[in-house]
Amino acid sequence: MRQTLQRQIILEYLKENRTHPTAEDVFEALRKEYPNLTLATVYRTLNTLADHGIILRFKVNNKYHFDGFNELHLHFYCQKCNRIFDLESKELNKDINSIIKKIEKSGKTINEYHIVFYGICEECNKN
Repeated sequence: MRQTLQRQIILEYLKENRTHPTAEDVFEALRKEYPNLTLATVYRTLNTLADHGIILRFKVNNKYHFDGFNELHLHFYCQKCNRIFDLESKELNKDINSIIKKIEKSGKTINEYHIVFYGICEECNKN
């Protein structure tokens, strides 16, 4: 895949901001510094990067979100503040890998998965 300026700046933004933005969020964050960047270019670039496995794309509340941390992991969506958090846990990953192995033993092949838990985050639970 050819490295373009758009791909580079969008990928750098995702790797620096682990906020799981939508295409619109990425566009809004970058358009002041890159005024020639269009929303269509952001959509196209994000989808190309996701299709090539460079970033993750997953759906929450009928909107696609993008994650520059492309190792498979779990997410938690807070229904109160609308933030998405990475759930990184060796124990959770071990459990998920065990489930994947059981599924693959039945003859199925898993190419990707996206698991999002919905609830209220710690900070919102305090309020």
